[in-house]
Amino acid sequence: MPYRILVGSYANEIYTVSFDPDTSSISLVSSITVGYHPSWITPHPTDISLVFAGLEQAEGKIVVVRYDEGGKGSLVGEVPSGGADPCTLLAAGTELLIGNYSSGTFTTIPLIPEPPHLQAAQSSTLRFTGTGPNKERQEASHLHQVFLHPTRAELLIPDLGADVTRRFVKDVSGVHAQMIFSILSSSSRTRSLHIGCHPLRKSLRSSRVCTHCVRPPRVRRGRTCSQRRSWLRRRPRRTCTYRIATTRRLRETRSPSSRSRTLRSLSW
Repeated sequence: MPYRILVGSYANEIYTVSFDPDTSSISLVSSITVGYHPSWITPHPTDISLVFAGLEQAEGKIVVVRYDEGGKGSLVGEVPSGGADPCTLLAAGTELLIGNYSSGTFTTIPLIPEPPHLQAAQSSTLRFTGTGPNKERQEASHLHQVFLHPTRAELLIPDLGADVTRRFVKDVSGVHAQMIFSILSSSSRTRSLHIGCHPLRKSLRSSRVCTHCVRPPRVRRGRTCSQRRSWLRRRPRRTCTYRIATTRRLRETRSPSSRSRTLRSLSW
């Protein structure tokens, strides 16, 4: 049975492709032009025919697309995102949650059953501030993800620019406006990008991606990052570049002092 996949892009289109696992083949079904850089798409929480996409532009916009049974989309709505370059969206419950990267603003828009399916007049926006040690990339607040905790009524927002992950709960009016805690990064080399919840433990995981030059035959699991750098300095051989991802636990207290981290995975 083929699977239908919707693909956002840094072009002007959202693509519908079909993947057939029986034949290991993928084919383009259709595409729809929606505007500049629809990089992030998210489905409606109850109506599977509707999706929302953020247009990453200076005057950020959210577009609403309805798909028929054949995978062909039609534009049914468009509203402002509440900031610049909306790079992360999440439709949950009765609202759409939006993180605007360049403006450092977080916006909520109520969902409604009629087109355009978003009640922009009732939207709410919060503006964040902050900087990080990397002056080129962390000169201001840059929201990178909106994440709802699966078992708590909490919203978590990693801020790449400020090196912090903020925790929110709804106030008495039902808006995510009350910040209850902020989790600081534990190292100047770590940036708050994306987080996920451990399925069994009461902890969060945050990804840290860095690039190292290594010789694949010599890569061994279990070395700490500091041991690996020392090992590389002692072996001035021909190298290639690979991406190494490490993980760390975010505790619900201010971060402890920097500590060594064990290499968890290596891919090339």
